[in-house]
Amino acid sequence: MPVTTSGYVIASASSRVETMRADWLSRYGYLPAQDSIEQAWIELAADLAYDLDAGGGSLWDAMSAYTAQGAALDRWFAGRPARRAATASRYTFRATTTSGSVTYPAGWIVQGGGPDGSSRWRVVASTVVTTSPTLVVFEALDDGPVTMPGGLTTLQIVTPITGISAVSYNPANGDPFVVGRDRETDAQYRARALSVRGSAAGTTYPGIRARLLGLSWVQAVALARPAVGVARITVYPAPLGADQRQQLAEGIVYGLAWGIISDPTSANSEPVVLPDGDGTVTARWSVGTPDPIPVVVQVALSGVALAQVEAGIRDAISGVVAALNVGSPLRYAAVFVAIASVPGVVGITSLTLDGSAADYIPLPTSLVVLIGPPTVTT
Repeated sequence: MPVTTSGYVIASASSRVETMRADWLSRYGYLPAQDSIEQAWIELAADLAYDLDAGGGSLWDAMSAYTAQGAALDRWFAGRPARRAATASRYTFRATTTSGSVTYPAGWIVQGGGPDGSSRWRVVASTVVTTSPTLVVFEALDDGPVTMPGGLTTLQIVTPITGISAVSYNPANGDPFVVGRDRETDAQYRARALSVRGSAAGTTYPGIRARLLGLSWVQAVALARPAVGVARITVYPAPLGADQRQQLAEGIVYGLAWGIISDPTSANSEPVVLPDGDGTVTARWSVGTPDPIPVVVQVALSGVALAQVEAGIRDAISGVVAALNVGSPLRYAAVFVAIASVPGVVGITSLTLDGSAADYIPLPTSLVVLIGPPTVTT
């Protein structure tokens, strides 16, 4: 029986063969020859038993949110923010015309940047371009962290358009951009979902956070009540493009209870047209400041090599950080437990958050983010 005091333990097919040969000897008084039909039946039965037990192992893991994987893990957290899908990078490029004004249509393609210098980007929303450099928001066609290089980049115009003379990007201009991310892994999603309470359908504090965190590009949300009937909302990162501003504004307006308004002193705003011809409501929000820190961990392993678990450890750490609120401390214990939960990790020799073996406390307006991939050694 696979279920033992040590958990669900699956015997290998080869060990089953030896057990079945020993049972055959006790029953019939001889051992089958290796090239006999009896031995073939024993090996077939051992393989079948192993396959059945392995399938049972998947069902066993699906019974807990701490071990479920893939779709089973998604079902565990069906009432909380969904797993974050991969998102596309967005950059603000500058376009110019040969003369006069030209509308750069949504969906038109340019090429440049990215890992091989030939990533493709589409115009997010139709923009009127003039002879002066005009800011146009472009989105990568490929999901994930597609980035532009340092220095001036002149992009190739793939979709022909009369009147547009050049499209370029220069990081020295400081134009806003958001780097996309890969689909959230099981370890990242588990750590984040376990830290989030409330349903996105609710108007409670956890419900509002869950609703806004459901937006694929939002990494963190903070809530405060500066006065009765007023909600101060801080998000990170800032929305880039009119579509993301509208998504955030609608999430705020429809997430707040009837009669509650967003803080009028917040720096950013966007109107939302209410259904049933009931006018408009203005959503307001602030943008949090990132506080990047390094995380370094040394682990003890058993039965696995570092290369086999390094990605899982990094994902576990990233999941804890991704669940943080603006101004929330990064708890040493939460990171420690997340690392210890990775199969194969039997001990943690050392762990530092920004060089210290203690909680990291950011400014109230800052969001803790990773300065780079966590450093993992043995």
